[in-house]
Amino acid sequence: MYVEKFLERIPSLLNKTYVVTGANSGLGFALSTLLVSKGARVIMANRNPKRSEDAINKIRELYPTASVMVLPFDQSKKDSIEAFVNSLISHNIKPEGFVLNAGIYSPAKDAKTEDGVALTFGINYLGNFIFTQTLANHGLISAETRLIYISSPAYSRKFSPQILARAISGQKITRPKQYAVAKTAQKIFVLGLMTKSPLIPFDNKGKIYLYHPGIAVSNIARFKWKFFNKIVHRFMSVFFHPPEKAVLGALVALTTDKDLNGKILVPRGFLEINGIPHIKKIDEKLLSHLPYLITETLKLI
Repeated sequence: MYVEKFLERIPSLLNKTYVVTGANSGLGFALSTLLVSKGARVIMANRNPKRSEDAINKIRELYPTASVMVLPFDQSKKDSIEAFVNSLISHNIKPEGFVLNAGIYSPAKDAKTEDGVALTFGINYLGNFIFTQTLANHGLISAETRLIYISSPAYSRKFSPQILARAISGQKITRPKQYAVAKTAQKIFVLGLMTKSPLIPFDNKGKIYLYHPGIAVSNIARFKWKFFNKIVHRFMSVFFHPPEKAVLGALVALTTDKDLNGKILVPRGFLEINGIPHIKKIDEKLLSHLPYLITETLKLI
């Protein structure tokens, strides 16, 4: 009921097009469904064709006239990111906004991208960097284009060249720590975009937003044993909020007139794990890490 009330405050999105990465389940699927409910056209950027087909069918069961399509997208692969952007161009699609939602929490130990980067870091940070750079270099980011980056309550207070190197290699670092470092790197990068830092190696004209959904019932944590996945998801459904509520911050970012540079949308509730979105200032001290983050990033691409 609360989500329905909140949606009444969101203006119509008819004739607007949005890209949502990682949209076949969890937060990405929930956001895609809400966008469609407001009349938007949604481009789902997904890796798995079967799950994508199932996701579209579920949306069209609710909204038979929904304008929704899928384009292949694997954020761990630079070639796939390039192909996705070229597909947008070939279809003459110029989205009003991009929601960079794709992420992973607990991949197999020692999982790597094709270029040898630890998969958690490669998807949660590096893939977002490459995607943004590719969009900018192909002219798909205008002054009115909105880019919404999904952050996390996971946060690494200790961020240094040594810790960054471990997150990139996946060596001598736990998987939760890898995730926290990757999300911190993303936050630093987004702050660089917001402040138009000259260290960012491409021209980005867009409107930049950051939000974290708290802790929601989602599929970001997938484990080897299916029964364990069921236990985890049941636990989450009791204590944390549903995806439809968790993604309301993204809807605010896509439609607000407020200047949120240097700020983040977070859940209002206890420990920011559950609640309606509100605005919070980002610690600008994080920008001190931008020089070596960008230096190491450019070595990887």
